[in-house]
Amino acid sequence: MPSSNNGLIWSFKKKGGLEAEAKAVQKWFLKHFPKEKDQHFFQHTYTYRLSNFNGRFKKYIELFSYLDISPDETNHLYQLFYSVSNPDANRTKKDYEQHMFFAIRELKRTDEIMTERLKMLSRIECIRLYEAMRCLDMQCNLSSVVMAVSAVEYRLHQLFAKTSPKLYKKEFQRATLGGIIEVFRINSTRYTASKYNKLKKILPEKHRPLMEMLNVYRIFSAHPKDEVITTQTAKAILSLAFLLLIDEVLRV
Repeated sequence: MPSSNNGLIWSFKKKGGLEAEAKAVQKWFLKHFPKEKDQHFFQHTYTYRLSNFNGRFKKYIELFSYLDISPDETNHLYQLFYSVSNPDANRTKKDYEQHMFFAIRELKRTDEIMTERLKMLSRIECIRLYEAMRCLDMQCNLSSVVMAVSAVEYRLHQLFAKTSPKLYKKEFQRATLGGIIEVFRINSTRYTASKYNKLKKILPEKHRPLMEMLNVYRIFSAHPKDEVITTQTAKAILSLAFLLLIDEVLRV
């Protein structure tokens, strides 16, 4: 199990996905398959014994959906999840083994996709993004936005420090996201000197509007006043944060 300090995203990254765990769970569960004849007790036992794995499987699919992957692929994973987690569809070991076979076969493929995307994320970014996902689950939308954008802010700090170490230490080490974004603004009159040219090239043109949007909602969320952040908005911001952080161009 992942430590509470790291979260599931980091766990999936370090373990290369979920396939290996699914195989281990399948082997264990076939030895502890419910023997209750009564339908109600069978459903209860089946659900209870697989609750931990099923929770991780569902979170795996949710994470998969944030990694800029076709919705059809995500929907297929959900179908496999329901076939495995539904007690009524798995009254016999044979049924369960068959459903897990198809799930594990698909996880082998999706693990490769997920691992490729997650290689871009640092441990701190994984932690913050997972906290954002958890906050969203609990409808703590302000907190979700703050954590999601803080992951992006962390990446930009790392990129600045790598690109121009001395300049970063002198002028940007304590900069907020808004202060960093100012470097990328085309009409900015603050960073016109040639020493900032390398930093200006860090962020691709296509990401500039997204970065501005993230900063606006970060301010709304950290200093809400009368602003209301809906769940849909928070989810969109989290999706944008993932989109930025898995872009190869922004690799540290």
